[in-house]
Amino acid sequence: MSRAVSSVLREKNLYKLSASVGTITLGNRTLRTSTGGAAEWRYQLSELQSFGFGAQAAQLRYTETNTARDADLWGLSANYRQQITNAWQPVVSLGANYSRQRSTQNRDDLVPYTAGITAGVSFTPAAKWGVSLDALYFQSDYQGPDVFIGNGDARHDRYAAFTGGVSYLISRNLSIKGEAQFARNSSNGDIYVFPREVYTVKLRYEFK
Repeated sequence: MSRAVSSVLREKNLYKLSASVGTITLGNRTLRTSTGGAAEWRYQLSELQSFGFGAQAAQLRYTETNTARDADLWGLSANYRQQITNAWQPVVSLGANYSRQRSTQNRDDLVPYTAGITAGVSFTPAAKWGVSLDALYFQSDYQGPDVFIGNGDARHDRYAAFTGGVSYLISRNLSIKGEAQFARNSSNGDIYVFPREVYTVKLRYEFK
């Protein structure tokens, strides 16, 4: 994904505008392209607290046999961040978001309205060590009867996930992080129900 960002800081207010172009591929095949933009406002309540609001819009375009999923998307978000002053320096974050897709192919059964909440905490239990814990919950409600569910019912999904990570600062520029995610998607259609476990190890180098 390519992204261009412009930001302006005025006293306690931070304003951001961004434009992005992205592509999802499978092997050497392009599955979806997206173009869009976003606007964000963040206000610093104090040295330890801040909150923000954002809005985004995007065009989602699929290729080959998936063009029925073409849609235009818009969304809104809100977030809050609080740093706590103690030895472990914990930072707590909360967020909420809502997005809506409009089908460009008259396929309301393939586009959802989505609402979700997120919560996370990160802290440093020892020098060079970091721990992060994150939880999220999303519900997606589709707008037309789903052929795989039958009875004229639309698809309704509920997705919950928990992610835990531990990082270690090897040097000023180099760090390593291990993450584990446990998730489950529930739905009124059995075909859409699935559990998921993801384990990752990331090596990161920052130019400072």
